Amino acid sequence: MLTIILAGGLGTRLSEETKDKPKPLVTVGGKPIIWHIMMIYRSQGVKDFIVAGGYKSEMLAPEIKRHLDPGLDITFEVLDTGLSTATGGRIKKCIEITSEERYFATYGDGVGNISLKELLRTHESGCPRQDSNEAARVNAGVLCLAR
Repeated sequence: MLTIILAGGLGTRLSEETKDKPKPLVTVGGKPIIWHIMMIYRSQGVKDFIVAGGYKSEMLAPEIKRHLDPGLDITFEVLDTGLSTATGGRIKKCIEITSEERYFATYGDGVGNISLKELLRTHESGCPRQDSNEAARVNAGVLCLAR
């Protein structure tokens, strides 16, 4: 399954670190935050990513590539979604370039100990497919959107 990583914000709360780079490239333990996120997802079988860039998005692909081990079989694409695009707009732009029916989405600074299998199970049990343009609803940390 594909994962969208939201990496377009200005990172103003970390301005001393993000003056020269986007927040997902701030390093933790010698590696960029986005690398840690990709490793968490890769360790659970996810290997395809779209990175929704904005602020300094041209820096993302070279830095991600520099830190990824080619043996991990990870594919990624950085999509410049614009400087002022809101979260939903960034996700929509990513959806428009993929044929995937389902995907994970996470923030480019969201490092955490999560079970993707459990998250998907929760989604499948509590978020039935919507065939209309109903308003989005949130249930147990899962955002349900109509296409």
